[in-house]
Amino acid sequence: MAALGISPPGSFVSHATAARIWGGIVSETSDVHVTVPSTAVRSSRQGVKAHAGVIGAAVTRFRNLAISTPEQTFLDLATCLDLVALVVVGDSLIRAGRTTAAALHDAALAWRGRGAKLARRAARYFRDGVDSAMETRLRMLIVLAGLPAPQVNFILRHPDGSWWMRFDLCYPSLKLIFEYDGRQHAEDDDQ
Repeated sequence: MAALGISPPGSFVSHATAARIWGGIVSETSDVHVTVPSTAVRSSRQGVKAHAGVIGAAVTRFRNLAISTPEQTFLDLATCLDLVALVVVGDSLIRAGRTTAAALHDAALAWRGRGAKLARRAARYFRDGVDSAMETRLRMLIVLAGLPAPQVNFILRHPDGSWWMRFDLCYPSLKLIFEYDGRQHAEDDDQ
């Protein structure tokens, strides 16, 4: 709110700040990112990163805050992130329930602004149900190495159909699984 208070009228929270507010995972930055109308002067203030507005940017209100939509946030970040980091953002926004893979894909196809090519490429890799950024990164390492995309969160069931085990990444036909074990596995004896 403070950053918007010193920004020109019509400004809104965007980029990495918007991603974090929406529940997305993006590299930590101390700056608050705002987008100002394209005709306005961008102020230079310590701790505030002002971006020039783009015609047609999708903005909404969340908790009384003018903010780019989750889809627009993804498109904005396509101008400053690499492919893997952008897929992490998309997967995490989907996991947070703020958007869907289909909505991000449609937004990327329709976008003609900066970052459109990378946004369309990233949209091909989004998956529902990814549990962590590290699982996304592992999946992207596999795919970018030239292997087919593994199935995400493959569930192995008992003969009666009830749930038995779930694997992070899997090639069921090969009976090959990948698990990314977080720090809690090393620090918690029960794990």
